[in-house]
Amino acid sequence: MAVNTYEILFLLDPNKFSADPDGGLKQVNGIVEHYGGQIVFTRPWGEPKLAYPVKNFKKGAYVLTYFKADSLAIPKIEHDCRINEMILRHLVIRLHAKIADQVIQHVSG
Repeated sequence: MAVNTYEILFLLDPNKFSADPDGGLKQVNGIVEHYGGQIVFTRPWGEPKLAYPVKNFKKGAYVLTYFKADSLAIPKIEHDCRINEMILRHLVIRLHAKIADQVIQHVSG
């Protein structure tokens, strides 16, 4: 099927993430890789105070990841994100092919 470039923004439990940041990154990126996704770029985005509580958390750890995956894998990835206890929220966006390389170069450079 169609392989596209995606951006996924994770909002993670700040307590679990700060206790083991490398393990947290491996866990969320492992969800993408489990379904054949190829991680292009990933980085923690900080732990700001949230505008409103999410699952009783007033702070959250953000992780931004860009990856390439088959479009049929996205519903499976989103399902695993919903049932993962560390992930409070997530948002997956498909990048338009014309701008995908530019966006990745901008955030990684």
